[in-house]
Amino acid sequence: MAVMASLSAAMASDYIQADARFSGREIYSFQDEGRQVTIVSGGFRFTVGDRVLSSREAVLWVSSTDPDAMKHNVVVYLEGNAKVEDLGGASTTDKTMLVELHIQGRIVAAGRVVQKSHTDLPLYQRALGMLNAPQVSAEPQQQSAASVVTTPADEDERVDRQAPAQQGDDAAATPAPSTPPAAPEPAPVIRPQPLTFYADSFTSEVSDGVRTTIARGNVYLSLGDPDSNDFIELQAQRAVIFSEMSEGQEAATSPEVEDLLPRNDEKESITGVYLEDDVIISRGERQFTGPQAFYDFKVDRALVIDPVFRTRQEQRDIPIYIRASEARSLSRKQIYFRDASISTSDFHTPRYSINARSIYLEDRTRYDEEGVRVSQQTFYTRATHSTFRVFGWPVAYWPYHAGEVTQSHTALRKITVGSSSRFGSGVETEWHLFRLLGLVPPDGFKGTAEFNYYDRGLLGGVNLRYARENYNGYALVYGLHDRRQDDDFGRLRENILAPSERGRFLARHKQQVQGWEVQVELSYLCDRNFLEQFFNSEYWNGKEQETLIYAKKQQDNWAFTSLLQYRINRFLTQTESYPDFGFYMIGQPLLDDKLTYYNESHAGIKRWRPDNALDISSSDVMVRGDTRNEIDFPFRLGPVRMVHYATGRLSGWSDSPDNGDIYRPYGQVGLKASTDIWRQYNDVSSRLWDLRGLRHVITPYTNGFLSSTGGTEPHELYQMDQSIEGVRQMQGVVFGVDQRLTTVRGGAGRQYQTEWMRLNLSAGLMDIERPKPDATSDGRFFYYRPENSLPRNFINGEYTWHISDSTTFMTDANYDIDSGELGRANFALAIRRDPRLSYFIGLRKIRDYDSSIGTFGINYEINRKYRVSFFEQFDFDFRGRQNERTSFTITRKFERWYVSTTFDYNQVDDDFSLFFSIWPEGIPEVRIGMRTADLLSGSDRN
Repeated sequence: MAVMASLSAAMASDYIQADARFSGREIYSFQDEGRQVTIVSGGFRFTVGDRVLSSREAVLWVSSTDPDAMKHNVVVYLEGNAKVEDLGGASTTDKTMLVELHIQGRIVAAGRVVQKSHTDLPLYQRALGMLNAPQVSAEPQQQSAASVVTTPADEDERVDRQAPAQQGDDAAATPAPSTPPAAPEPAPVIRPQPLTFYADSFTSEVSDGVRTTIARGNVYLSLGDPDSNDFIELQAQRAVIFSEMSEGQEAATSPEVEDLLPRNDEKESITGVYLEDDVIISRGERQFTGPQAFYDFKVDRALVIDPVFRTRQEQRDIPIYIRASEARSLSRKQIYFRDASISTSDFHTPRYSINARSIYLEDRTRYDEEGVRVSQQTFYTRATHSTFRVFGWPVAYWPYHAGEVTQSHTALRKITVGSSSRFGSGVETEWHLFRLLGLVPPDGFKGTAEFNYYDRGLLGGVNLRYARENYNGYALVYGLHDRRQDDDFGRLRENILAPSERGRFLARHKQQVQGWEVQVELSYLCDRNFLEQFFNSEYWNGKEQETLIYAKKQQDNWAFTSLLQYRINRFLTQTESYPDFGFYMIGQPLLDDKLTYYNESHAGIKRWRPDNALDISSSDVMVRGDTRNEIDFPFRLGPVRMVHYATGRLSGWSDSPDNGDIYRPYGQVGLKASTDIWRQYNDVSSRLWDLRGLRHVITPYTNGFLSSTGGTEPHELYQMDQSIEGVRQMQGVVFGVDQRLTTVRGGAGRQYQTEWMRLNLSAGLMDIERPKPDATSDGRFFYYRPENSLPRNFINGEYTWHISDSTTFMTDANYDIDSGELGRANFALAIRRDPRLSYFIGLRKIRDYDSSIGTFGINYEINRKYRVSFFEQFDFDFRGRQNERTSFTITRKFERWYVSTTFDYNQVDDDFSLFFSIWPEGIPEVRIGMRTADLLSGSDRN
């Protein structure tokens, strides 16, 4: 019948000396032939000592050998994803198992136990069959505290992940086959899917080869492997089950049933089930509930009346509900709904929903051959005559849309109603592009469409983003009919004339082509202020608007580039290339690695074109060449790392503002030095500062250099590239020291090394031939390119103190030696007390702007329903002190909804607003409120 394998070596005692505890969804207990029997249905788990048994269903037989000493023999039958975990991490899994345990201790059931006999239950009959079958033990002469039995039919399917056996007398017994391996057998016949049936009572009759069974009370049927996503469960209070007699494997396409009803010598297959009253049909994350349903197993189809369909959207971790008048399951992956409503609300009448005349849902998730999901859950939807409703009121309509449900269940992403002093009252909407068009996006493609209406005009646009294996990019196009025809940028720039028809186009594409990386960009703007007025975040923080083709070939430590660039937007100062070629080599060893060589060279046809509004002439089309070559000689002087380096550079231009052809030789020599000094303090320990030892690392460094440009200065050249035309003659030296204190934090088993403090100090002394009259006071030295440094005499410092994992103090400062004043200083304290409280206090001072801004921000969760946030910025110096910005928000959480009210005053933009916002849980981009973070409310300052 079976092979018995010891789970662990025999202990000093034959009994496990520990209390046992088991649990499950339904627990039934009764006596059978003098033995105590317990049947557990759903999520069985049995724990005793360090051993854990688990399965979908189980049957336990308990007999007491010594009641006074609480000694028990327990036999456990496991069925459905059976698993036994033993000492040392060893585990054995199978579809069914029979485990024998000898326990000295109490046996406790966690949950309500119903005293009811189920001797005729198919599960119990299968368990008895295995219990009464003859057993063959690998070590029959030795009794262990725990042993497991499996059937030979399942032997080839069992996954045995036991820990390697130890040598010696205490080693675990290894099961041996009872007979030598036979010759290869024919391919096995696919087994019918297992079926489980239960009801409080049922009657059945057979007519013309068809059995009709009427079941009442807690009817339960399950079909398939519980570990598979195709596993289906059906529950109701009443059911009519139809089954047909079959011979052999003629009904292999339907689930075969043995011993489902009173014993019959013929095989049966269930063909259909009618369910009524409290109907629940579950398959993986999908669940139907309703009053009536019929399931046809022959064609794997179902009909549910007045259903509520529930699934979960993994990307946002929110439930999705579909309520309809009728649902038809067309296959395991296809469902059709009539007169449906989609929402995320648990309540029958949701606060927001998508209503449609018909909805088609298809599961496009990928599964393996055993039905286990192997990809992200994805649904394809198609809906007709859809309306987006808020509190039952329709606010948008679309006749048809289709797409994959990976972001939300509606084409509408965002809707905002509000007003702004610059744009007036308006409505902003954002949509999923492909869903709006009723198209399925290609793999890797995402798109949105915007349709916005303001008092000043109608703005519409499309955004497209894509990412495939060998290429990626994005494109956008916008158009505006501007009735106001002027732009405002605060009190200092008001009523600037603008055209009535305005727009933009931008496309950026990157692709890998046979070892080359190719980038293509195309940008068009209708006027100089359109980007700043309507896309202010991109204006201040985004990449420059350019039109170009760039190609790069990179291999090992060298790269070759080609740039073709043309200026379309006449109001931008840009450089054109027809084309420009570049070559880079980094860290090339010479003379057996005694020297290191670096090269960067450019050659091409260029043209510098300034803003047309400036009274400056463009350059002629010119030839420009530049080559920079550096040789490093690294060596050590004791513990100090030293590098002598020499740089030679030659540049030439065929046109210049005053002198026509011009050439510039450039030479630089220098010396770099650095070292590391450290010490470990293992005896340092502090509960207050959360310290377990300290490691102090000190890194002093210096760099001194001399350079000459042969008399050619930046003002004599067209400024096409700051790193080439901006090079000037200077010499200088910088000294610095970086210090770090690191420690170990975290509890037992999760300790980690982290930085406690950091202090970096540096000082630079620069001698420049022709200093800029408007040079910044914040001097900077660039270690890798001294000729591109910001040439000022300076002292810089920065300090960071991680007081704890959730509290950090930061400060940095710049002292300008040339003016003898503090040029810049920042102080900040950031505190986070998850999950309820976080706040920030900071002060920033910038001498050049005559500004000292204090900042305070706080987020506080009062309770599970209310959260408040406050933000304040005040300038203590600018314009004789002024409040820069004040903002206060209170947020209330409802069932699947958030509501917030915000007061905001912005002195920089001269804007005052009070607005109200509503958005559903899990979909924060869908808002109905007084403004958004874009046009109706966005700040145009960084």
